[in-house]
Amino acid sequence: MANGLHPITPEIRAKLETTRVARLATLDAERWPHLVPICFVCDGSVLYSAIDRKPKRVAPSQLARLKNIKETSQVALLVDQYDEDWTRLWYVLVPRRNASGRFSA
Repeated sequence: MANGLHPITPEIRAKLETTRVARLATLDAERWPHLVPICFVCDGSVLYSAIDRKPKRVAPSQLARLKNIKETSQVALLVDQYDEDWTRLWYVLVPRRNASGRFSA
């Protein structure tokens, strides 16, 4: 692929539509990584993750992941499944540059 991205196969799309937890990696302004687990939902070709109303240590607008996306706009989303039977392991890595906080699968 010219852009380095692979097409989303029906098999991968099915995994994205049934899995609910992923890891979101962002870079801060000094290029240090920040990794957090997130809940998400896949709606066709877009992945959504909400900032919920659970109590947080900072205001939602001050969450590191949101500040990092705004500052550097480079993110990666890792969706995976672990199983003691290693033949069942899988992962999907969705890297994005110029992210707006919206991932397209």
